[in-house]
Amino acid sequence: DVGAFLMRTPDPPTKLAIQFAESCLREIGALDDASPDLLSPLGRHLAALPTHPRIGKMLVVGCLLGCEHEVLNIAGFLSAKGPLT
Repeated sequence: DVGAFLMRTPDPPTKLAIQFAESCLREIGALDDASPDLLSPLGRHLAALPTHPRIGKMLVVGCLLGCEHEVLNIAGFLSAKGPLT
């Protein structure tokens, strides 16, 4: 169980944070209950990217559709902090 594993970490997240993260991953199609590691093929790709899963999915789909330059610009903009913060 993922939640039980995370609760044993030195600084465990709240149960609500774990539920939200799992909900987000299921929503974007990164989890697959039938898989031994619970990841879908998309989830395996997202696990290798050092970004938020939603932005990672945008990057993967953008590359599949052949518009990687445009998607990279948008992902960079969404990942950056605002200039006034």
